[in-house]
Amino acid sequence: MTKFLNNLGLKIKLLLMMLALCIISIGLLFLIYNIAEKKLIVSVKKYTEELSSAIQISVEQLTAGDMEGNEEALREHVSQFKKRGVREI
Repeated sequence: MTKFLNNLGLKIKLLLMMLALCIISIGLLFLIYNIAEKKLIVSVKKYTEELSSAIQISVEQLTAGDMEGNEEALREHVSQFKKRGVREI
């Protein structure tokens, strides 16, 4: 193997080194992208589950109590959700 590398010219050696570095870089970028994508998906799922459980709990609280004041509490919850960016409930 060393005899083969010694017989190659400087341009070919540099080209092979650049090609190897390019392949390594692409592999590492692909790995980093996959890890970041998985973390993003996990965080979105967690946020969605938290939001849906909060909505479920608030609906249960609104329907379980007395009917007086529920309308005002419902409006308050809707305004809080709108502040957080929830458009449809």
